[in-house]
Amino acid sequence: MYVVLNPAPASVEIKPYLCYCDLITPNETELDILGGKEEILNNTNAKLLVTLGGKGYSIQTKDGENTYPCIKVKAVDTTAAGDTLSGGLCAKLSQGERLEVAAAFGSKAASIACTRKGAQPSIPNEKEVEQYCSQWNNQK
Repeated sequence: MYVVLNPAPASVEIKPYLCYCDLITPNETELDILGGKEEILNNTNAKLLVTLGGKGYSIQTKDGENTYPCIKVKAVDTTAAGDTLSGGLCAKLSQGERLEVAAAFGSKAASIACTRKGAQPSIPNEKEVEQYCSQWNNQK
């Protein structure tokens, strides 16, 4: 079993359970509430995927850290961005994709969600993400 925890909203009360996670996906504020990256990486075997809002996300392990940009969009409503990233990430992980590929897909889905109003209605499906990315790549 591969356990992914999106600690939103974060609470110090969940810290004893972080050792049971394979991947923890906080935003920067949630990461601070949980004790910071050093505490988590030193006390668990989990990897971190830290969301950075309009700056993208970083994947952090005991071996190092890589930061990845997100697609720049004109944000209309960021309400569901984190949840959309998590959903896209987990969907791709469940299909056997590597963490880096799954995270990129989730990030693209989150960028699209930010261009739409509302929470649940803003979340794109897989086909919409693929079409959007195809159009975006052609405009570069």
